[in-house]
Amino acid sequence: MKRKISIVICTRNRGQKITKTLASLENCNYKGFWEIILVNNGSTDETEKLVNDYIRNTKLKITLVNEDKPGLSRARNRGIAYSKGEILAFTDDDCYPSNDFLDKIDSVFEDSTIDYSGGKVLLHDPADLPITIQTRDTTLDIPPDTYIRPGTVLGANMSFRREVIIEHHGFDERLGAGTDFPSGEDTDLLRRLSRAGHKGWYDPSVIVYHHHERKSQSDYRKLTNNYSIGRGACSLKHCFPRRDRIRYMKNWYWSLKAVSSTQATQEIKSAFRFLVCYRFNIWQHPSISLRLHSDTE
Repeated sequence: MKRKISIVICTRNRGQKITKTLASLENCNYKGFWEIILVNNGSTDETEKLVNDYIRNTKLKITLVNEDKPGLSRARNRGIAYSKGEILAFTDDDCYPSNDFLDKIDSVFEDSTIDYSGGKVLLHDPADLPITIQTRDTTLDIPPDTYIRPGTVLGANMSFRREVIIEHHGFDERLGAGTDFPSGEDTDLLRRLSRAGHKGWYDPSVIVYHHHERKSQSDYRKLTNNYSIGRGACSLKHCFPRRDRIRYMKNWYWSLKAVSSTQATQEIKSAFRFLVCYRFNIWQHPSISLRLHSDTE
């Protein structure tokens, strides 16, 4: 029997883009129950009107949820709280999943030992810079307690068993786009699940096409700067638990050696800032938007 799947998509001030993402899902041929949880993350443009117009004229099952406070992690947690699927699939508002996207995800989770997974993220427009993509062509087993490197599984194409993501409090709302530490929320969650004993999997047959439209060097610098800030905060966070502190510190050290001095400096500065902001609560984090709704279910 096909698993129930919820696709969670968050959007902010991208009214034209999100309708294209929704349109790409019109061709989904999945035969089981599936739904789209679309979280409007405090948009101030025409997003809400365009989405409501789209919902009135589509056969897709779309639930529009509002999360007024900006923050991708907060918005994703809000989407999780409203989802009904046993499997939660995440993609972005500038991505186009392949027609068999849900069938391939369903096939991955036929293995009852797999709790989270990722897949390919390919360029939609070959003229865009080859960044924020994952092109690995072979499967990857991610055993429990694996050190997960940033980029192994991308937030634009990742899936989880619902009970697992709720058990571990969803995404850290201090990390991710819309916060002072604008990335790293996906890697943080994957690492927490792995450390807790959950198995992951990467399957290249699960595909989304990313239409990010970044073409200039200034776009590239801005993105890599945001990634450095998020990596610094995420890396520091995972050095705090004593059980495997040394392992995470060593891996962070070697990752810093592999990037430019500018990026490494930015990571270290961000880690120090994260420490100053959350010194009494580095490891534990509140997932407020997830908890509030779950308590009423």
